[in-house]
Amino acid sequence: MEISYCACGCGTELLFSKGRKKKKFIQGHHSRLKNSGAAARKGNKPWNKGRPRTEEEKEKISNSQKKSYKSKNRKTYIKTEEHKQNLIESAKKQKSKEHIEKIIDSRKNGPKYEEWKNKISESLKQKYENGDLISPFYIDGRYINDPNSQYNLYNGEFTDELKFEIRKRDNWTCQMCSKKRSTTVHHINEDKTCNVANNLIVLCRSCHAKYHFQLNDEDKKKQTEIFLKLITERN
Repeated sequence: MEISYCACGCGTELLFSKGRKKKKFIQGHHSRLKNSGAAARKGNKPWNKGRPRTEEEKEKISNSQKKSYKSKNRKTYIKTEEHKQNLIESAKKQKSKEHIEKIIDSRKNGPKYEEWKNKISESLKQKYENGDLISPFYIDGRYINDPNSQYNLYNGEFTDELKFEIRKRDNWTCQMCSKKRSTTVHHINEDKTCNVANNLIVLCRSCHAKYHFQLNDEDKKKQTEIFLKLITERN
């Protein structure tokens, strides 16, 4: 019996079942040859990359997809009730501090992190200058990051560890609208120097903004009483 070896030069023996058509390569090894189509395409920019499609091409693609869906040849992803329930339970599970830090680090180490960061920063600055957004930390065209500023008096006590404990205590749930996976930690008496657990509570971003910029003094007072009652019940 004649012994055949992979044509890429790796020296691996080719095994064929009886009656099966003989091949020259082990699966995937054809791309190792310098003159192969895969090797020739590697690193080359596709001819149609960035080229805008014509209306005729868009219509052809649309009709092709519609035909594929009608013929039921296209695979569709259908969630069963059991799968939906598993997704809900998974979303309710609390992420550990290590898991959250791992996610943050993976984003920071991304190739486009600095580019995204600069784009977001410039976009926010433009919105603040146009008056589309309002923030006590953005005054006269600049951010207030001075630790001695009246807008940022945390005194170094408002740490990530403290915020994590407050989120864990409140089950990562907004104490105004009961939205899950909320992370904003709010000072109940709005005093940023008072960073004790009984003065901190978890809100979602929407409710936190609503409390500071939409509620009047009377509504804030009522809401504060509700917060203090919730903290007392937990203790």
